[in-house]
Amino acid sequence: MAILLNLAGALGLFLYGMKVMSDALSELAGRSLRTTLGKLTSNRFKAVFTGVFITCVIQSSSATTLMVVSFVNAGLLSLTGAIPVIMGANIGTTFTAWLIALLGFGVSMTAIAIPLMALGFVLFSMSSAQARKWGGVIIGFGLLFIGLEFMKDAVPDLQNNPAVYEFIERASGYGFLSTLLFLLIGTALTVVLQSSSATMAITIVAASQGWLPFEAATAIILGENVGTTITANLAALVANTNAKRAALAHLFVNVFGVVWALLFLQPLIGLVVHAALLAGSGSPLTDAAAVPLGLALFHSVFNVLNVALQIGFVPLLARLVTAAITDKPDPEREFAQPQFLTASALKYPETAIDAFLKESRRLFNNALFEGVAHGLSLSRTKIQSRASLEDAIRQAGPVQPYDTQTLFLNRIEPLYEEMLRYSSDILARHDLSEAQQDQIQAIRLADRRMLDVLKNIAVLNTIAIRDADPSNPPFLHELDSIRLVVARLLRSLFELFNEEPEQRTHEAFKTLRRDADQHDITIFSEVDELIREQKITPSEGAALINASAITKHVTRDLVKAARTLYGDLHHNENLEDLEAN
Repeated sequence: MAILLNLAGALGLFLYGMKVMSDALSELAGRSLRTTLGKLTSNRFKAVFTGVFITCVIQSSSATTLMVVSFVNAGLLSLTGAIPVIMGANIGTTFTAWLIALLGFGVSMTAIAIPLMALGFVLFSMSSAQARKWGGVIIGFGLLFIGLEFMKDAVPDLQNNPAVYEFIERASGYGFLSTLLFLLIGTALTVVLQSSSATMAITIVAASQGWLPFEAATAIILGENVGTTITANLAALVANTNAKRAALAHLFVNVFGVVWALLFLQPLIGLVVHAALLAGSGSPLTDAAAVPLGLALFHSVFNVLNVALQIGFVPLLARLVTAAITDKPDPEREFAQPQFLTASALKYPETAIDAFLKESRRLFNNALFEGVAHGLSLSRTKIQSRASLEDAIRQAGPVQPYDTQTLFLNRIEPLYEEMLRYSSDILARHDLSEAQQDQIQAIRLADRRMLDVLKNIAVLNTIAIRDADPSNPPFLHELDSIRLVVARLLRSLFELFNEEPEQRTHEAFKTLRRDADQHDITIFSEVDELIREQKITPSEGAALINASAITKHVTRDLVKAARTLYGDLHHNENLEDLEAN
């Protein structure tokens, strides 16, 4: 029992070190890596290199694959561009095995790791965000190798455990069935630990201590390649169809690789042994000291050969997963189809204009309202309820990334195009009065303002994500005050829409903007005071002022669009009045 507890504790320390290091590396290079991912996928070879590079940098193939699935989900990466990146991630993850084999076994890292931890703590204690991130990398690196050293020490000598030795001998004596057994163990272990690196570390330690024959260790590594695909497929369950296809492609690539590797396992092991001997090492089949290098070699050779075999079949694989996961009815696509813009309504100018107005209201009430609320991580349900908005914002926490581009491309743009076409048909088919022409142009202007609102919300979301520092409450408080302005406006609009038409006057709508206008005036003095007190940086102050200015534009366009669509404005004011007010 003590041995198992020591092993579990050592594994926990290793996993925690890997997570700390990976998270810190992701923070250091995350934004630039995501930019790289978006740009360097123009051909499949660049995409493979991108996958290798990103995984080597952030030390997590699962993180790379999740990033790819997110890009595909957002429409920023095509399926044929995503598959080679996933292949490259499989090669990149072998870097961890080399790190473990060369540093964890080639040299004694314990004497280095503890002083490194001291250096990491010093950096982590500094005020500089970059220094803290580098401190996290160094602390994680140290913990990883201390955990690995503890794992090595926790594994008992096989000579003193004859019963275990006999069990392993028996389990290894069933030929191909034994290989399948160890492959399943590798798959299950990776699924449970959610870390192929942890499985690799356990396998290297166990094999180097004589607990596993080299052939059994290679089968576990093959199983790890299957188990690591589970993370992406779980993440894709709530994603769109293309993201599900990308995750399934990851599974197909790795399963196909395992199949051919099982068929040619002995020649593959022979190739690895030959390469190890050429490198000046002993044979991993007979020399325990050569096992870590041999397993790292096997992991790399297998993944490189697997990519080389499949890179030419990326389009075929994309067609295969597309056939496996077919498109299903999409609520967003249903929304993009006009509901009121019918041919029968177009027969008469009055019914045609009314249909155009109703479709614009539908756009405002659904997609636009959702985009504004979700772009600031606000709950539409709570906005429309009687709940405290301050509590709702506090419970929601910091602003989360929101994909306004997908909302625009999938829901707003297709409907907006149909609305524009329909309004053009009205103007072309009917001899309209001046008032009717003004009304159509006013609704068109309101529709255009809705697009401007969505663009500005995307900018606000970017500012909140880019500049928000969880460790800086004054900045977050000011940012929440901006969210509160928008939330109050949305609630007031919702309440006003439920009033009788005669209550929706010009003055009623104009009043709604005062909160944002007043906030934009006061934020300058508040930001000045926070900067003087060194509670925020000038850069953060500029971000807040910019966010407040954008919020002022958002509230102005929201109110003007709502006034046109729900007020009585278009019956008694001309287009120049609309644009001025």
